[in-house]
Amino acid sequence: MLKNVDRWQVVGDVVMLLAFILIGEQDHGFLDDPNIVWTVLRAMIVFGVPWLVAALWCNALAPVSRPTLWRWWLATVQALLIALPLGIWLRALWIDRAVVPTLFISATLGFGTLFILGWRIVYGLGRVWAAGRATAQGSAP
Repeated sequence: MLKNVDRWQVVGDVVMLLAFILIGEQDHGFLDDPNIVWTVLRAMIVFGVPWLVAALWCNALAPVSRPTLWRWWLATVQALLIALPLGIWLRALWIDRAVVPTLFISATLGFGTLFILGWRIVYGLGRVWAAGRATAQGSAP
Protein backbone atom coordinates (compact mmCIF):
# COMPACT_ATOMS: atom_id res chain seq x y z
CA MET A 1 0.00 0.00 0.00
CA LEU A 2 2.79 2.48 0.83
CA LYS A 3 4.69 1.55 -2.35
CA ASN A 4 2.00 3.27 -4.39
CA VAL A 5 2.35 6.63 -2.61
CA ASP A 6 3.63 9.74 -4.36
CA ARG A 7 5.84 11.27 -1.67
CA TRP A 8 5.58 14.76 -3.20
CA GLN A 9 1.85 14.69 -2.56
CA VAL A 10 2.47 13.94 1.11
CA VAL A 11 4.98 16.80 1.33
CA GLY A 12 2.62 19.19 -0.45
CA ASP A 13 -0.33 18.16 1.72
CA VAL A 14 1.67 18.70 4.91
CA VAL A 15 2.86 22.12 3.68
CA MET A 16 -0.70 23.13 2.76
CA LEU A 17 -2.07 21.93 6.11
CA LEU A 18 0.67 23.86 7.89
CA ALA A 19 -0.10 27.00 5.87
CA PHE A 20 -3.83 26.58 6.60
CA ILE A 21 -3.14 26.22 10.33
CA LEU A 22 -0.67 29.13 10.51
CA ILE A 23 -3.01 31.47 8.62
CA GLY A 24 -5.84 30.48 10.97
CA GLU A 25 -3.65 31.11 14.01
CA GLN A 26 -2.58 34.48 12.58
CA ASP A 27 -6.17 35.52 11.85
CA HIS A 28 -7.07 34.82 15.46
CA GLY A 29 -3.99 36.59 16.81
CA PHE A 30 -2.46 33.47 18.33
CA LEU A 31 0.98 33.67 16.70
CA ASP A 32 2.25 35.69 19.68
CA ASP A 33 1.23 32.91 22.08
CA PRO A 34 4.27 31.46 23.92
CA ASN A 35 2.86 27.98 23.27
CA ILE A 36 2.45 28.47 19.52
CA VAL A 37 4.65 25.49 18.65
CA TRP A 38 2.47 23.19 20.74
CA THR A 39 -0.71 24.75 19.32
CA VAL A 40 0.44 24.23 15.73
CA LEU A 41 1.69 20.71 16.48
CA ARG A 42 -1.65 19.81 18.06
CA ALA A 43 -3.53 21.14 15.02
CA MET A 44 -1.19 19.24 12.67
CA ILE A 45 -1.91 16.05 14.60
CA VAL A 46 -5.70 16.42 14.72
CA PHE A 47 -5.98 17.41 11.05
CA GLY A 48 -2.88 15.81 9.52
CA VAL A 49 -3.27 12.27 10.84
CA PRO A 50 -6.91 11.91 9.71
CA TRP A 51 -5.97 13.41 6.34
CA LEU A 52 -3.08 11.02 5.74
CA VAL A 53 -5.10 7.97 6.85
CA ALA A 54 -8.14 8.96 4.76
CA ALA A 55 -5.97 9.84 1.75
CA LEU A 56 -4.26 6.44 1.95
CA TRP A 57 -7.56 4.66 2.34
CA CYS A 58 -9.20 6.52 -0.57
CA ASN A 59 -6.08 6.12 -2.73
CA ALA A 60 -5.66 9.89 -2.99
CA LEU A 61 -1.87 9.62 -2.60
CA ALA A 62 -1.40 7.39 -5.65
CA PRO A 63 0.71 8.73 -8.51
CA VAL A 64 -1.41 10.77 -10.90
CA SER A 65 -1.46 10.47 -14.68
CA ARG A 66 -3.80 11.51 -17.47
CA PRO A 67 -5.95 8.33 -17.31
CA THR A 68 -6.23 8.49 -13.51
CA LEU A 69 -6.64 12.27 -13.07
CA TRP A 70 -10.42 12.35 -12.46
CA ARG A 71 -10.31 9.28 -10.21
CA TRP A 72 -7.47 10.90 -8.26
CA TRP A 73 -9.43 14.15 -7.79
CA LEU A 74 -12.50 12.22 -6.66
CA ALA A 75 -10.35 10.26 -4.20
CA THR A 76 -9.05 13.60 -2.87
CA VAL A 77 -12.61 14.90 -2.36
CA GLN A 78 -13.59 11.64 -0.63
CA ALA A 79 -10.59 11.88 1.69
CA LEU A 80 -11.45 15.52 2.48
CA LEU A 81 -15.05 14.57 3.30
CA ILE A 82 -13.72 12.03 5.79
CA ALA A 83 -10.70 13.84 7.22
CA LEU A 84 -11.92 17.39 7.80
CA PRO A 85 -15.03 16.51 9.87
CA LEU A 86 -12.97 13.93 11.75
CA GLY A 87 -10.28 16.57 12.42
CA ILE A 88 -12.92 19.01 13.71
CA TRP A 89 -14.28 16.33 16.02
CA LEU A 90 -10.81 15.32 17.27
CA ARG A 91 -9.92 18.96 17.91
CA ALA A 92 -13.10 19.42 19.95
CA LEU A 93 -12.23 16.34 22.00
CA TRP A 94 -8.61 17.44 22.48
CA ILE A 95 -9.49 20.93 23.73
CA ASP A 96 -12.47 19.58 25.70
CA ARG A 97 -15.19 21.50 23.89
CA ALA A 98 -18.66 20.03 23.85
CA VAL A 99 -19.88 22.45 21.18
CA VAL A 100 -17.97 23.40 18.04
CA PRO A 101 -18.87 26.87 16.70
CA THR A 102 -20.58 26.78 13.33
CA LEU A 103 -18.24 29.46 12.00
CA PHE A 104 -15.22 27.27 12.83
CA ILE A 105 -16.82 24.30 11.06
CA SER A 106 -17.59 26.40 7.99
CA ALA A 107 -14.13 27.98 7.87
CA THR A 108 -12.36 24.65 8.38
CA LEU A 109 -14.38 22.84 5.73
CA GLY A 110 -14.20 25.73 3.26
CA PHE A 111 -10.62 26.86 3.62
CA GLY A 112 -9.26 23.38 4.34
CA THR A 113 -10.82 22.15 1.11
CA LEU A 114 -9.55 25.20 -0.75
CA PHE A 115 -5.97 24.67 0.41
CA ILE A 116 -5.76 20.91 -0.17
CA LEU A 117 -7.87 20.66 -3.32
CA GLY A 118 -6.38 23.84 -4.78
CA TRP A 119 -2.79 22.69 -4.55
CA ARG A 120 -3.70 19.20 -5.71
CA ILE A 121 -5.44 20.54 -8.83
CA VAL A 122 -2.29 22.46 -9.72
CA TYR A 123 -0.08 19.45 -8.90
CA GLY A 124 -2.23 16.98 -10.86
CA LEU A 125 -2.41 19.19 -13.94
CA GLY A 126 1.34 19.83 -13.70
CA ARG A 127 2.10 16.11 -13.55
CA VAL A 128 -0.15 15.38 -16.54
CA TRP A 129 1.37 18.27 -18.51
CA ALA A 130 4.94 17.17 -17.67
CA ALA A 131 4.17 13.57 -18.65
CA GLY A 132 2.68 14.79 -21.94
CA ARG A 133 5.78 16.86 -22.69
CA ALA A 134 8.08 13.96 -21.88
CA THR A 135 6.08 11.67 -24.16
CA ALA A 136 6.09 14.26 -26.96
CA GLN A 137 9.85 14.80 -26.69
CA GLY A 138 10.53 11.07 -26.57
CA SER A 139 8.56 10.45 -29.77
CA ALA A 140 10.13 13.33 -31.73
CA PRO A 141 12.82 12.37 -34.27
